[in-house]
Amino acid sequence: MTTPKPTPSARKTELLEAAYAYALEHGLADLSLRPVAAAIGSSPRVLMFLFGNKDGLVKALLVRARVDELAMIEPLPSSAMGLPEAVTHVWAWLAAEEHRPLLRLWVEAYARSLVEPDGPWAGFAESTVNDWLALLAASQPEPERTNPDGEARRTLALATLRGALLDLLATGDVERVTAAVELQAGSFGRTTPAEQQHPVIRPAAGADLGDLQSLARRVIDTCYRGFLGDEAVDWFIGSGASDEHVATHLEQGGVYCLVQDGRIIGLSILDGTTVDLMMIDPERQGQGLGRLLLRHAEDTLLAQHPTIRLETFSGNTRAMSFYDACGWVLGERLEGEGPDKVEYLKSRTADPVPASTLT
Repeated sequence: MTTPKPTPSARKTELLEAAYAYALEHGLADLSLRPVAAAIGSSPRVLMFLFGNKDGLVKALLVRARVDELAMIEPLPSSAMGLPEAVTHVWAWLAAEEHRPLLRLWVEAYARSLVEPDGPWAGFAESTVNDWLALLAASQPEPERTNPDGEARRTLALATLRGALLDLLATGDVERVTAAVELQAGSFGRTTPAEQQHPVIRPAAGADLGDLQSLARRVIDTCYRGFLGDEAVDWFIGSGASDEHVATHLEQGGVYCLVQDGRIIGLSILDGTTVDLMMIDPERQGQGLGRLLLRHAEDTLLAQHPTIRLETFSGNTRAMSFYDACGWVLGERLEGEGPDKVEYLKSRTADPVPASTLT
């Protein structure tokens, strides 16, 4: 059974508060019992009786400073406030002129605990870091709070606040340092790639039609002008031919959506032995998603047919290089109305796309 600690006497509490006020003004570096006692109306003998020695007084002062620190933490809004808002809120408190004495004392104690780890300052820096990380964690919603990226983000937030505080105490330039903190705070709420859901390929449903048509129009408008020309692209979009093509195949089946974080970012149309169409949102190209979608199309069709095919415009050199890299074999040039096309073939005996290239 733990024996409860005795309640400090009124005199000890009174002298501790007076010594704390003295430390806020003069710091702890050259703290000596005699000048402290003289300043607070006591004697070195009384301070030694109450606190043991100078180290005991320093420990008591650090505990008292931490009480002020924790008292500041308590009024902060609780969970799911959001890390950017929490950083801004905490910085407003740190930047206030009336808190400078406490913060100078905090910085001094933090530094001394690093260079004198076995002295009265022992553990002060670590306990302070843990206090502030807990505060910042409480501001983060789930699942951000409990995943490694969320922990890294609040650690960066704490480092930002600590570095900004040192700058402020050194220069007093509130406007400049506050602008820097606010700029950095905005980045703490952004979703990182590790927190995004993995992309998923699923069969398209009727409710997806509008999103699929919009995606096809964006890809054609952004990516096709270089080899089809403005007139052909404008006609294909403006006439509704692109929308009709997607709608017809959605009704027939064989349309697939590439979805991430609830948004359709790619589509494929499979028709018989043919990869009829494959598109990735222009904003998401170059991230390996095209290989992922093509691999799905290959696996789906080669499970049913020994050889599969696709067509692409001969002027679309980017697409042709992509298919070459994925192990497709260039076939015949296709005759017909409109821009020239070429055929690509792939069979079950061809080397598959290495799985490592899909990441």
